[in-house]
Amino acid sequence: GRVVFAGYGAHARLAARALSRAGLPYSVITRNPDGASELEGRGAPVLIADYTRAGLLRELNIASARALVIADDDTEMTERAVSVARSVAPDLNIITQATSSEGFHGLQQLGAQHILSARREIAAGILDLLTPPEVTRADITRHLAEHPAVTLSATQRAQCDHAAHNAGPVTPEADVCLECVALGDTWVHLRVCMTCGHVGCCDSSKNKHATAHARRQDHPIIRSAEPGEAWAYCYEHHWTK
Repeated sequence: GRVVFAGYGAHARLAARALSRAGLPYSVITRNPDGASELEGRGAPVLIADYTRAGLLRELNIASARALVIADDDTEMTERAVSVARSVAPDLNIITQATSSEGFHGLQQLGAQHILSARREIAAGILDLLTPPEVTRADITRHLAEHPAVTLSATQRAQCDHAAHNAGPVTPEADVCLECVALGDTWVHLRVCMTCGHVGCCDSSKNKHATAHARRQDHPIIRSAEPGEAWAYCYEHHWTK
């Protein structure tokens, strides 16, 4: 009867946080050990596994889930996951996302009932489909307003090729450093990755999670996630104003 997230990117994080506030149970299957560590730190049920394996989904009795949210940013993985889940559980409520009209129709043919497309509406759409009637769209809008999409200015985008191709908009995944929360640590300042929306602590913080993420994922541009600050930094080149 719980919601199961296959993949735990920025949109899934926003939706999962709102489900927690509404007291609705969820579990996560992810291929990302970092995401699993963060979830374990918050006491959320999580499994590091390949959610495109039919045998795994049968073992998990995925057919009994309230819904399966396939929130993978990789189009091919999303299509495989939808196809496998539908073969294992013909009546399962599947919610997923598409980035193009071709992708939308392809996922529809594979058996996804609810396909969200507009990037800024994906998290809101997930919540619309999963939250009970007493949780209104106004509640969802307020929740998302805590994490507004951010982008780089035209001047910042012009500073270097990295900035031009990583300008957003992205939705910050949280208003905290989730990795620090999982470790029980604190931070000084927060930075948001302009490629994927990851939020991490600054280099003045103990763990330097923003820089670690940028190096690990090869995401060169960060922007301040502090209220009232809009400066950006390119790890490959220089500060932008």
